[in-house]
Amino acid sequence: MRVWPHHAQGAWHLYGHSHGNLPNEPLALSLDVGVDTHEFRPWYFDEIQAVMQPKAVAREAKIQTERRAALADLAAYDQEIGI
Repeated sequence: MRVWPHHAQGAWHLYGHSHGNLPNEPLALSLDVGVDTHEFRPWYFDEIQAVMQPKAVAREAKIQTERRAALADLAAYDQEIGI
């Protein structure tokens, strides 16, 4: 599942039963925590955090970059039409 409640607000989605068949998306705040993706042992929360925190930081940086670009486009458009 690539969309879950509150995903747009940064909520993490931890799932299993996909047996590592879903590709890991670097900016998606989701993670397959099934034991078959982790040497057949359970994940500890600090291990999950170590994977998810860099994803969250990268995702936020991408969002901020896109926002700045959109604002720059709006400013250029406003200037173009004389606002």
